[in-house]
Amino acid sequence: MLDVARTALAIREAGLSGWLFYNQFHRDEISDLALGVPRAAHNSRPWAYLVPADGEPTRIVHAIEPGILGHLPGRLVRCTSRDDLFAAVGEAAGPGARLAAQFSTSFPVASFLDHGTARLLEGLGIVLVSSEELVVDCLGTLDAEG
Repeated sequence: MLDVARTALAIREAGLSGWLFYNQFHRDEISDLALGVPRAAHNSRPWAYLVPADGEPTRIVHAIEPGILGHLPGRLVRCTSRDDLFAAVGEAAGPGARLAAQFSTSFPVASFLDHGTARLLEGLGIVLVSSEELVVDCLGTLDAEG
């Protein structure tokens, strides 16, 4: 599972504002793996987890499935609609944020953020950047135990 402090350092080193994890129906295997969301967890509503370069992460969940990110650190925001969710992401990210997200032109098999969601995020003024380097740095290396 992702080490939030180490991830925040990698985000800062990459010159980004944060890393956005977004998932529904377990479509994003990278987000599930990185955040330790088990496949058995009910995931019929979208959720987001934003790890900022500095500060506390934000867990944004639907009111129907509030516990899906309960094991993670960070401020909790409950939403009841898609508009609420995206407003919460925009607020957590801040204006002009540069966020890593799960898409890649060089490694398309790791692209999980759908185009419609990307366009909604960009409509909030968020600049999206591929998370591929962060995935390698934060999930693709072994620690001493590994």
